[in-house]
Amino acid sequence: MDFSPTPAFVLSLTIDTRVGGRLGARAAYAGDMRAFATRYTGPPTLRGWMRDPQSITSLQVLVVILALVPGAALATLGMGLIDTLTPSERVPAVVTARDSGLDEEGIEYHETTALADDGRGLGLGTGAPGLLGAPVVVTLSTVTGELVAVRTASDHYRPHRTGAYVFLVVVLLATIVIAALIARRMANLAPWTLLVIAVVVGFVGAGGWQVASTAAVAPTSRLPAGTGMSIYTNPKFMPASRSPTGQDVDFRDATLRVTGPVTSGAPAGSASWLSDFHVMVVPFSASYRGTSGDRYVPLTLIGDGSGTAERVAAEHCGPTGFDGRVPAGSVEGVMCFVTPPDFQPRHIIVGTGETKRIDLTT
Repeated sequence: MDFSPTPAFVLSLTIDTRVGGRLGARAAYAGDMRAFATRYTGPPTLRGWMRDPQSITSLQVLVVILALVPGAALATLGMGLIDTLTPSERVPAVVTARDSGLDEEGIEYHETTALADDGRGLGLGTGAPGLLGAPVVVTLSTVTGELVAVRTASDHYRPHRTGAYVFLVVVLLATIVIAALIARRMANLAPWTLLVIAVVVGFVGAGGWQVASTAAVAPTSRLPAGTGMSIYTNPKFMPASRSPTGQDVDFRDATLRVTGPVTSGAPAGSASWLSDFHVMVVPFSASYRGTSGDRYVPLTLIGDGSGTAERVAAEHCGPTGFDGRVPAGSVEGVMCFVTPPDFQPRHIIVGTGETKRIDLTT
């Protein structure tokens, strides 16, 4: 007698097995979900963590630590806005130190320190312009005391408008956006109360550190009174050719003359920022015997003082501003120099290398 299964029996058995397997899998899944629902009591709470600290995982600790980052980012952006938008004070000063060094990437930097006219020491950071002895006007936030700007005779440095700061702002904004996205996906990993506390701690910590790190530093020593004479304190560098005020001085194919005494104060029509400096004005007349272009005559003001005199570009020195550039024909005008408050003018050095001097004391 043949007991081999018929095709119809095999098909029926296969169908029963598959259906039974699926029904079994569904039953097992439903059982797991019921068990999970029994165990799951909602997102973790701070009280629950305090009762059962052993339930805290390393991933949950990491999420709480990362919550510090957006708080610090918000504080940094907020401080930048405060420094830029709130009232400020302008402080005349003189650069008294330029400490050089190399950063981690081997790039040279200059840490600049200045002494304010009122005796305060001011740290100007690594990006501020100004050579040793140069007069500067430092703008400080009256709210935070942070550096807002540094102006010299030829440059205006604003740390919150540099390429490096713009890049920092982009990074901080990206950090906040990424933190928000992560918070949406990992909201159930840590107590919201603890996450909010972490954000606040990051904000207060970063903000407090920035408020504490103002531009104020220990006052530095005033530079020697001979700083304003530069290398000409050494007699061997002082030009032998000397002309008094009112006498013509020839320089190549140009002729110059100081036409009157040196005066103090920014001239009428000069740039508004010049009024924040101590300004000395030297009246000049000049002529150029060439037929095309113009002749540039290097002119340097030297004298006794705890800083140097820095020449101001002609366009900032009023409608008759002069900075040593003599057009074909003749010109009369005034030359502006920013100086430290104790500066006493003595000579105008004409040219470089083979130089002449105009005595301003006669």
